[in-house]
Amino acid sequence: MNGTGEKNLQNAKRWLRLAFAQLDRRFRRATAGWEPEKIYLNIAGVSMRVDCYVNELVDPIRQQLAYCCQDGDDGDHEILLNIWNEQLAPYVAIPEWACHSNHLRTIVEYSEPHWAFQRLIAHDRERRIGYLLNPVRSAMEVFVRGHILVKSIYLALLEDNRSLFHAAAIGWKNRGALICGRGGRGKSTLAISGMIGGFQYVSDDYLILEKNANGLCAYPIYSIVTLAEEMQAKLPPLWGDYLYPNYNGKKDVIKISARHDFFAPRLPIVVGIFPEVRTGEKPAIEAMHPGRAITQAVHSTIVQTQFQELPKQVRRLSSLLRSLPFYRFYVGECLEENVAVLRKFLEKQNVPAE
Repeated sequence: MNGTGEKNLQNAKRWLRLAFAQLDRRFRRATAGWEPEKIYLNIAGVSMRVDCYVNELVDPIRQQLAYCCQDGDDGDHEILLNIWNEQLAPYVAIPEWACHSNHLRTIVEYSEPHWAFQRLIAHDRERRIGYLLNPVRSAMEVFVRGHILVKSIYLALLEDNRSLFHAAAIGWKNRGALICGRGGRGKSTLAISGMIGGFQYVSDDYLILEKNANGLCAYPIYSIVTLAEEMQAKLPPLWGDYLYPNYNGKKDVIKISARHDFFAPRLPIVVGIFPEVRTGEKPAIEAMHPGRAITQAVHSTIVQTQFQELPKQVRRLSSLLRSLPFYRFYVGECLEENVAVLRKFLEKQNVPAE
């Protein structure tokens, strides 16, 4: 790094420290005299304590992240996340270049004009403390927003070899398939029908990817799935419990805590697949150009997390997927047949080293 770059980095760090000091004072004033509900999580082997001052969020957090919930004590966590509620999000005086530096990805102000409020999501990497100012008027709002804490988890666990990813994942005998693609392409349907068919399960929508010397692994986060009514009609009854119907006008939120026995706490990923529905044809799998596949998978994650497409972050996400073979999976109308084809395909893959 040249002298100018080092100076900019130090200036960014200085502004961030000031911004977080201001934010911390605001948080402490807003929560003075209140006792939080403490929720202990373990996500991808990282322990996190959530101090939640918003009553409407406590049950949704415990329901949606049930698999990651655990017993804990005040000193038993690596990351702390503070959640509180105010009428208006605070304005943090910090230059744009410091917020979005290629060297630092620590703070973001996120606005949702549709709901006529602002949320502020920030993570202090030096102190490993996250802040989520999350105005909530009712529990219904929480479900309408979909998966809870996505952006806070994304910032808290972000490392060069690890990131939250928008994808599904299931596996057969520790041979995992990362199921990629934009919404409506059949990720959830394939993942859920696979779990019902005896596959190891990680996620239908969001997960943690981590890369080490032995390869790529996926970790579960959520104990909910979102699925359209027409797809639910094709699945066996009583495979999950409704939390909230039709949360975005398209899909229902369904709790699958009763199927935690199918969850894989850590699943080695051996292939990436992009499902594509072909009506009236038999399911088939064919090789896909890896560059195009990685571009689509990274773009999907960037869009879903709604963070700026920083070159460094794009490179980080791309590096996680590099060397992974990708395939196009043409799925048919019969869910059981799709699962059988995927099972046979995964059985031919090499078992990754532990």
